Amino acid sequence: MQSKTARLLVILSSYFLIACEPADKIEQQKYGQDDSLCQFQIKPCEQVVNGNLVSMQFDKKHAPSEKPIEISLAFSETVSDVNVVVEGRDMYMGVIPVILTPIANMDYKVYNGNLIYGSCASGYMVWRANISFAQEGKTYRVWFDFLADAPSNS
Repeated sequence: MQSKTARLLVILSSYFLIACEPADKIEQQKYGQDDSLCQFQIKPCEQVVNGNLVSMQFDKKHAPSEKPIEISLAFSETVSDVNVVVEGRDMYMGVIPVILTPIANMDYKVYNGNLIYGSCASGYMVWRANISFAQEGKTYRVWFDFLADAPSNS
């Protein structure tokens, strides 16, 4: 009886081993399939809000977790009261405020700040940068989703 049980366990274990893929391959598949995520390795993330092109870029293209990242926001039109908070898209990881500084001589169109966010044990953590800004007396909001620790070959 123990022999049958042992063989069954070996067969089941083999089945699960065959079905497993390396974690980095699974992450790359997920990353490649979700076109809604920013892909800083290719280009800045952009959206148009009220005729204003809003662009976000990281200095570290693979958005590494637990490391300082310089974030740059650019607007095609002059804006004010720009605020950014970063939080987990699919799970609560706290709310991380980003202190922004306008770049001199850019007519309040470019802002820089620094960001550090935590890592997730699952290996696939999507963060959301929530951005608010004022333009011509009205407040607008936009968000950009990005993958922490994005694979380098996507």
